[in-house]
Amino acid sequence: MYDLNKNKGQSSLEFALVLICIVGALIAMRIYVVRALQGRFRQAADQIGEQYELGHTHGTLTTTINKQVRNEVESHVEIGSREGLHGYASRSREFIEHDDTTRTGTETVGE
Repeated sequence: MYDLNKNKGQSSLEFALVLICIVGALIAMRIYVVRALQGRFRQAADQIGEQYELGHTHGTLTTTINKQVRNEVESHVEIGSREGLHGYASRSREFIEHDDTTRTGTETVGE
């Protein structure tokens, strides 16, 4: 006849093997998860900017800002009438064509 205890033992063994495979995969992926988290921490720290501590930060930094701005001036622009009065004015618009900021120098943070 058919032995039910043998079947139960086989399903328990299969369940244990599947569980071992899942745990093994998670352990193998651990290094990738840790590296991804460290990368996110580094990215967040880089976005904060440079470190500064009063009395312990020393350095010489030169900031150069290079902007190219174009102004357009329209003269003799008719403005709307108010109570039958008409008038003219000038209108100007400013366009930033190029904006470049560079920083050079050194900076150290003491203990």
